Amino acid sequence: MEESKVDNSKWSVCIIDNGSDTIKAGLCVHDFPSVVLPSVVGTEKTEETETTEKKSYYSDETKEKMSQLSVRAVVEKGVVQNWDDMERLWEYSFMKLQLASKEQKVLLTEKPLNPRKHREKATEIMFEKLGVKGFYLCNQPKLSLFSTGRTTGMVCDIGLDITHAMPIYEGYGLPHAMATADLGGRHITEFLKALLKQKSNNNNNNNNNNNNNNNEWLEECSLHLINDVKETLSYVALDYAEEISPDIVEVYKTYKLPDGRLLSFGTELCTCSELLFRPSLFGLRQQLGVDKLVWQSIQKSDIDIRRDLYCNIVLSGATTLLQGLQKRIQIELSAFTPDSMKINIIAPPERKFSPWIGGAILTSLSSFDESWIWPSEYQEFGSSIVHKKCYEG
Repeated sequence: MEESKVDNSKWSVCIIDNGSDTIKAGLCVHDFPSVVLPSVVGTEKTEETETTEKKSYYSDETKEKMSQLSVRAVVEKGVVQNWDDMERLWEYSFMKLQLASKEQKVLLTEKPLNPRKHREKATEIMFEKLGVKGFYLCNQPKLSLFSTGRTTGMVCDIGLDITHAMPIYEGYGLPHAMATADLGGRHITEFLKALLKQKSNNNNNNNNNNNNNNNEWLEECSLHLINDVKETLSYVALDYAEEISPDIVEVYKTYKLPDGRLLSFGTELCTCSELLFRPSLFGLRQQLGVDKLVWQSIQKSDIDIRRDLYCNIVLSGATTLLQGLQKRIQIELSAFTPDSMKINIIAPPERKFSPWIGGAILTSLSSFDESWIWPSEYQEFGSSIVHKKCYEG
């Protein structure tokens, strides 16, 4: 009897979603990334001498030493800020995965219209430093769409510090019609902190225990903890004016701190997320709300594909998990879209990982094998080969 042959090729394909907030990495055979790591590097605050140099800590290594470190973001608005840091983080990701980079083919995600020099630098590091067996670069909105089984649609990707609304038609991104805003999850977190401080100042003379707890907590809390409050309790109001009306009884939600203290929050939980639709609330007067971004991007697209885009609007990114966001975008778009256009907002439950999932699906296709950049091609053409084999749209 002939021995059965097992295809192990998919066990050597690693997907790395390179985000401003986190790096998500894992083998394409899995349903979700195996590791999710903060995209940060921390350096000791101590003085460097001739005999000692400051030690660096990577990603989650910084968590326990945060007060002793100067922490910097490696990726901002989807763009790598320091390539040495980026290389170390990729190495750290492989270490956490317990994988040898030299035994892997790697699909790396990128932001739309990533600078050409950055695309080439990523390719260079993958082959020269990490020694990968194959490499491919693909933009995040396109992969988010693929994660839903679609090849045509409008992707609204809300990241840590930037939002993209990008139309994709039959698998090809349309960057000329893309709309962006410097607006994301971090801005909501910072706005929530500002709102809580304002409320705390207004309640300084109030002896309510919950208010006192909130005041004490604000003095000692980190932005990370406020972010957890946002992710746990914040929501998007379907009608913001009605939600904050003085005629409506304010509903309070509680949050339990690790030490057992209970904190109480009211309308600030929906006001902070309202900046996704009215960025001017946070002083971002030059930015469009997410609903306007989607509409503007569709209007920039060919009239013949607009109907397909309206009925395939896909939400992507952790911030899109906010309760009420899907319905609110539907309401806002309906207000300035012809009645003849059917609007369908798709919000997959796993949309926090959509680009990674899309990458895993794409690389699992047998037809994808010819898309890889191979070491021999890199040796012959150099890093510029990435522009030929990895379409920027």
